[in-house]
Amino acid sequence: MAITYDTATSHIRHTLGGELSPDMDLLSVINDAGDYMTAMAPWRWLEDAATLDALTSGSTTALPTGFLELIGYTPRGSDSRVTGSKAHMVSPHELEDMRNSSGTLPLNTAYFAVIYTTTSGTSTVAPYPAIDVYGNGTLPTVKIRYRKNWTQITGDGDTFMLPVWVEALYLQCLRAFARGYEEEDVGTMSARLGEIQQGPQYITAVQRDSLSESTTLRVMHTHTPA
Repeated sequence: MAITYDTATSHIRHTLGGELSPDMDLLSVINDAGDYMTAMAPWRWLEDAATLDALTSGSTTALPTGFLELIGYTPRGSDSRVTGSKAHMVSPHELEDMRNSSGTLPLNTAYFAVIYTTTSGTSTVAPYPAIDVYGNGTLPTVKIRYRKNWTQITGDGDTFMLPVWVEALYLQCLRAFARGYEEEDVGTMSARLGEIQQGPQYITAVQRDSLSESTTLRVMHTHTPA
């Protein structure tokens, strides 16, 4: 399903009893609510897959636009079924240790870490997620499974593509952000959002999202090669 820009602005007017202050940016309120809602849980509906550009040792490879969390990747070096070039995910600290070591890496093996980087020498480009690569020989092409964040709304012609069972949760977050910005003397945004996250709409949305899997704990934290 989809929520239109007009629907979002109507909810803001309704909860405020009038127009948003001209000192506030309407799109910022809409996107702030979306950013918050997509960070509330490791939603399965935000999962996607991508094939990265060919890995090159000593370089960084940009991750897909909207990347938020790495869920899985292939070929994993720890998978005994993998033949040929392999990849291992490590921490940025471990990757730096490898670079400063005098040891020789296994042939046709890549080690990588997820980092945030920016264009060198400029302050106009926001940090973006990438993978830092160090390897030896012919490196593999890596396919990833990842979770996306909120797609920024840029104009009144945009629509918000959401599962139908998430729409009400988003609208509640949107109304909380609008009133939190405009009426913070009456109730803080933190209090309003805390109430939503303890409420039945959020709990039901998380349960509905996780029906296709027995667990939603899919974070790829690791301290050793994976």
